[in-house]
Amino acid sequence: MSGNQQRQGEIGESAAEYALKRLGVYNVAKIPVDKICAGKKTIYKERVLGDRRGELANGISVLAEVKTTRNKTRLTWSAFTSPKQPKNLDDHRGLSLLVWVCETDWTREIYVIDWRVLLRYGFQKGAGIGIEDAEKIRMTQKDFDFLGGISKDAKCQFVHVSMDTVAPF
Repeated sequence: MSGNQQRQGEIGESAAEYALKRLGVYNVAKIPVDKICAGKKTIYKERVLGDRRGELANGISVLAEVKTTRNKTRLTWSAFTSPKQPKNLDDHRGLSLLVWVCETDWTREIYVIDWRVLLRYGFQKGAGIGIEDAEKIRMTQKDFDFLGGISKDAKCQFVHVSMDTVAPF
């Protein structure tokens, strides 16, 4: 990863953190990464679960993987640099999110998308999602307000059905 890509990723992660806080995710924190720099190569001591971790008002855990693109209208599966990234989102027992920070020369749009909804929408190896689709399935303040009102002790999983509703399956 070039220095420019790394800076772009760091800016995207900061924007994603701000968006998560604005939507009602509390205690948002960057997951620390232990790494060693050996010349131009970066060696990571251990894999981390995602880019950001937080919780909803009711204590439900939130795990967010942030992907930043510049002047691209699609996010592809190949944006995951490790096969463990999607697996960690799959295995997380709370709310797993993909936060797509889509930048152009003039704008920055942030799409916060429920990972499980994204998979049901057809996001998979060899496929991607466009801006139009991300716009349709992005989570809204209403979604986060609803999820934050659910008891943490509720023993059910939720799937985002539309822009305005969330229902158990």
